[in-house]
Amino acid sequence: MDLTEFLMTRIAEDQAYCRVKIRLEGEPSTTRPKDADLAEFLQKLIDMCGGHPDAEVMAGMVRAGMWSPTDPTRVLAATDAVRCVVEDQRDTASGDTAVLRMLAVPYAAHPDYREEWRP
Repeated sequence: MDLTEFLMTRIAEDQAYCRVKIRLEGEPSTTRPKDADLAEFLQKLIDMCGGHPDAEVMAGMVRAGMWSPTDPTRVLAATDAVRCVVEDQRDTASGDTAVLRMLAVPYAAHPDYREEWRP
């Protein structure tokens, strides 16, 4: 398995996981707190994080309708974008480029990951 095949397989796995998660939990917009509960939810979030600036960022994302960076709909869009980059690199190079190596880093703990792919 080369680096391109490795990435395409991991992307397919990520997408399959997200599609199942959506089927089990529903679309993120249907699982979001009701508007009446949103203010209380956001305050609890900020309080739990001790007023940390990251909690404020997360609260802003929720207010803007971006439920979570791990929202399966968002992950599916991100994996589609990464798939396009991998396919483009495969078409223009040997598939062993710096871009592909960087895209593989999140999968470094996978048993099929090869240390020589590390950037």
